[in-house]
Amino acid sequence: MAIVWNQKVEITVGDRNRQKFRDKGYECNLGDILVVPICEALKVVSGYGIYAEVTCDYCHTVFTRKFGPVNKKKNAFCNRACHNKYQLGSYQPRRSDVVTTKCGYCNKIMHLRPSIVNKKTGINFCSYECNSASKRGVLKKVYTHMKCTCPCSYCGEQFSMDRYVYKNLMNSFLPKYCCKNCGKYKHEEMNQIKIQSLVDDVGNIEEYYQEVLNGNKKFPEGFFKYSSTEIHRKILRRFFEIAKKNGDVNSIYDFSKKLTGNFLKRYKLHAIYVEYNSLYKIIDVLFPQKYMPWELNRVPPNYWDNKENRLKAIQWFYSKLIEDKVIECEKDILSINDLGTLLKEYRLEGLAVLHFNSSTYEFWSEIFPNKFFAWEFPLTTRNYWSNKNNRTVALRELIEQYLSIEINDIPKKLTYTFLVNNFRKFAGVCDKYYKSNIYTWINEAYPNRFNQDEFHNTISPDGYRLDSIPELKIHEILLSMGCQIQYFENKQAVKEKWFNEKYDEWYVPDWIINQKYIIEYFGWYDIKRYGKYDRITKYIDKAHRKKEYFTQLEGYTFIDIYPEDLEGEYNGLLVKFRSHGLNIGALNSNARFVVSV
Repeated sequence: MAIVWNQKVEITVGDRNRQKFRDKGYECNLGDILVVPICEALKVVSGYGIYAEVTCDYCHTVFTRKFGPVNKKKNAFCNRACHNKYQLGSYQPRRSDVVTTKCGYCNKIMHLRPSIVNKKTGINFCSYECNSASKRGVLKKVYTHMKCTCPCSYCGEQFSMDRYVYKNLMNSFLPKYCCKNCGKYKHEEMNQIKIQSLVDDVGNIEEYYQEVLNGNKKFPEGFFKYSSTEIHRKILRRFFEIAKKNGDVNSIYDFSKKLTGNFLKRYKLHAIYVEYNSLYKIIDVLFPQKYMPWELNRVPPNYWDNKENRLKAIQWFYSKLIEDKVIECEKDILSINDLGTLLKEYRLEGLAVLHFNSSTYEFWSEIFPNKFFAWEFPLTTRNYWSNKNNRTVALRELIEQYLSIEINDIPKKLTYTFLVNNFRKFAGVCDKYYKSNIYTWINEAYPNRFNQDEFHNTISPDGYRLDSIPELKIHEILLSMGCQIQYFENKQAVKEKWFNEKYDEWYVPDWIINQKYIIEYFGWYDIKRYGKYDRITKYIDKAHRKKEYFTQLEGYTFIDIYPEDLEGEYNGLLVKFRSHGLNIGALNSNARFVVSV
């Protein structure tokens, strides 16, 4: 060991050493940390509070240790490995007094100091393993030259053993095995033969089980491990009949609830529970494919950790809902308002609570990945909308994937009124977190992409808030024509007036002009996207039904307007107005929008 004597160490000033340091010329107070040469420090303190740099005696690495304990030892090492290598003699000292010898077991050359050579036997070992394998060294030479071979009683392979062991085995009736596995396999093979012989001799296994219940006999070791499933089923059927006769169970369903490890133990069947390690597997043997694991009091341990089990359970639940006519197809999942009650009824409440944290979206996404959005379900997870990131993601999903709106068209198609009429949940979020300001929410999802003025220009001159900018333009044209306009801003209040009994749905027209014309603007009608997006496909299908309904209304003329009618100078719109006899010659000079006729 070599202490680095030219180093400086840190010392904390205390009551005992403060005056001594002051006498040596140091200005210090209580609690100060002084950096002084180690030689000066040892003149003041004993060294136990000092951390000093020390050189390892094996690898010469410099490391830090407490000076006091290290100074009392002859050697110092940076870790346990260096200590072991040093003691085993694998390190060759630089001194000339070195003894060269061989390991007493593997004959490895070693360079040892004379002080660690075994003076009694003259045999040393390079490792603990060599020492153990040599049978304590002195007898090593005897065993090395007196090995005997013997065939394994199971696999027949020749293996060697020490002579004294061989001699004892030859005088014994015990079998000889080359390894533990051979002994284990031989034991299992003998048990299997023994049990098979027992089953063949018994014949009627139900009567044998009755003798076990009476205490006259017992099942041998490994009986349920090496006997067939059919034997287990016969025993379990007899067990069920006896339990039913004793009044412990009343029916098959009651049996599945009351079956426990202690219940099996009462009927001398604890061994079968140990073998299967699952009550569900035991019931499945007795009543094949009669119950699912989750229909019992508890599922097997770690059952829900397996994804295949979760998929199987949720798929079974989905099939049951269709079979019981709760839903008709996968889209009806979004209309389930009492999922918790259904899960409890079908005994899957534990899966939803423990594994999915009661999240409806995560539960159904297990079998329908990327099929639904989290906000589409009647109930979202707790505090879902309180999370800013969730609100941003939800709005982007609504715009880009659900509605398929181009980002540049957001100010034209997405308004607060549109959310109120079509997505009440989003309108409620806008009210609660953004004070009904749709621009603030959109700016949060698309930072610095739009100006605020682009989202506050759907108010008509007569005070109506329209759903979009194209509707505002149409409304201004109608105003400039001097028409008598009815615009239904609150569509929920008047929806009962136009009910289609054929399709069981209601419609509200955009405008009624002069008590004669019904005008409807289909802003989302894009036949190129039909079939590609569910929302667009449903919109177009409903537009056709709406057109059919309004066309058949007596006393009204229906005018349908599409986005292409507003292109250019609104020629398509004006042509439709003229073709239906709508007077467009009288324009209001005070209108903000003037049409050139």
